[in-house]
Amino acid sequence: MNTFILLSLVLIAVDVIYLAIPFILTRKLKVIEIPTNFGNVKVKVMERNEVNAFSFYNGELIITSGMLNLPLEDISAAIAHEIGHIKLLHHLKTLLFINIMLAISLYFFGTPYILIIVSIIMILLQRFLSRLFEIQADSFAGSLVGKENVIDLIMKFGERKAGLLSTHPSALVRVNYLRRG
Repeated sequence: MNTFILLSLVLIAVDVIYLAIPFILTRKLKVIEIPTNFGNVKVKVMERNEVNAFSFYNGELIITSGMLNLPLEDISAAIAHEIGHIKLLHHLKTLLFINIMLAISLYFFGTPYILIIVSIIMILLQRFLSRLFEIQADSFAGSLVGKENVIDLIMKFGERKAGLLSTHPSALVRVNYLRRG
């Protein structure tokens, strides 16, 4: 099979899966309206005791039922952070990066040693990009609900330690960026 055709098929498959995930994962979740510091926001609730929130490229916001026990300020800060990911197009930028990574990987598919080196570099770049997006979403959230509310949430639930392969910066790094910005 022609390399270009193979590359095209792989990229199409990855994109279809990425674009379908929100519809598959959230179609049966209950929708509620949360009063936040910046207005009412519709979210979907996933029945889990853990405290977490996430979003998808299509604007869907998901919170765990564990978040519903938090103070309004914490819920607002978490939702504002996820809205930041949506407004700053982090999901679509990630998809573009994944497509570029796949294309480059497939290009080097026949040369394993180069492929290994390229793959390691790309994983490190993806993790860096993810940490950068978290800091940007924190900043966006700070502009909506106030930096101190975001800092309070990060100090309660943020990662204490983060390494080169972490998707989120440590709580200390995130707080320092918020205080400087």
